[in-house]
Amino acid sequence: MPTALRTARIRRSESAGTPQIKAIAAGNYYALALAADGTVWAWGDNSGGQLGDGTLSPRRTPINIASLNGIQAIAAGRGHSLALKNDGTVWAWGYNAFGQLGDGSTTNRTAPGQVMNMPQVTAIAAGSFHSLAVKSDGTVWAWGYNIFNQLGDGTTDNRNKPVQVQGLSGIASVSAGSYHSAALSSDNTVWTWGSNLSGQMGDGGFKNRAVPAVVTGFLPPLTDLEGHWAKSLITAAVEKGYVDGYEDGSFRPDNPITRAEIAKLAASALKLKTAAPAAGDPWYKPYAQALADAGMYGQADLASDWNAPATRGDIAMLAVRATSKELQGPNVTVDSAYAMQTAVKKGILQGLSGGRLAPEETTTRAQAVTIIERILSVNAGAQLQPDPEALKQLGS
Repeated sequence: MPTALRTARIRRSESAGTPQIKAIAAGNYYALALAADGTVWAWGDNSGGQLGDGTLSPRRTPINIASLNGIQAIAAGRGHSLALKNDGTVWAWGYNAFGQLGDGSTTNRTAPGQVMNMPQVTAIAAGSFHSLAVKSDGTVWAWGYNIFNQLGDGTTDNRNKPVQVQGLSGIASVSAGSYHSAALSSDNTVWTWGSNLSGQMGDGGFKNRAVPAVVTGFLPPLTDLEGHWAKSLITAAVEKGYVDGYEDGSFRPDNPITRAEIAKLAASALKLKTAAPAAGDPWYKPYAQALADAGMYGQADLASDWNAPATRGDIAMLAVRATSKELQGPNVTVDSAYAMQTAVKKGILQGLSGGRLAPEETTTRAQAVTIIERILSVNAGAQLQPDPEALKQLGS
């Protein structure tokens, strides 16, 4: 590390009263920082009062905005700044030619002032000359410059007071570009509105959008996972691309899964090369053949009833072969009892109630995804913790 840089860091860490920073925001030629104690610091250009220190003087080092405390979030526009307090109120300062401070005026402000009529706010964002906020009821509000429809109220009128963005509910977060806006709902739907000069609406065109519309093409959220014990694992599998749901948006995590479906999940998760099915072949044959070619199925397995529900013994057999290269030869046979024992000891397979191994019981879609995620973890070098109750059933 260069000496000058190291020295600067030491001085900074030894400065009296130096805050611990937890969030930052960058505007046009200036920056903001939010400290862990809820104070806000600013530096850089201050020609519009965007540093909030009561002056128009630029600052080459961070200064504390003395009038702000209890802040949980900050945002920086081109020349205006926003802060969200712990009490849910929004405060703004800086350049205000288009009403982006939300105080009912177009007068610049060199110190923070409260945005009008905005209680119970949970998230904020700042565009070049407009501002956004999400309320605790999931609605979105906007104010400031609107020539490109970035306020989403169906007009191109600038607003110096917050107006509600049309058609949005259940919103969790917002983001603001220079002249366009975006929102993410609690069900992971993405919405956009405003300028579309470069296609930033994501709708395949270049026409500005006066009110929010959904950006299509993303994976739809699965509707029946809330509160399910395997939600996080299934969601991770969806993000990795080897799992999807049914056309109605459900995953049906507690439904039985067939051997054919497990073959597809495993081959896809392990990124095995699969060929297109030949004419007249069942859809699952390429996946089963890929697993056999990789030594994870024996030739006898290819004669299985692939449409039958998979058992815990079936998936244990796949798991130990997939995680043990010495068991992946074409002529290697694996005893089912050995497979159960090894899968349990590796922490891949856990017991049912009381540690029961139940190799003949059918497995579910959620259990299958869980096992495959554990296979991936073991293959990546992870050491999983075995289920102690299941180990007792093995006599270990």
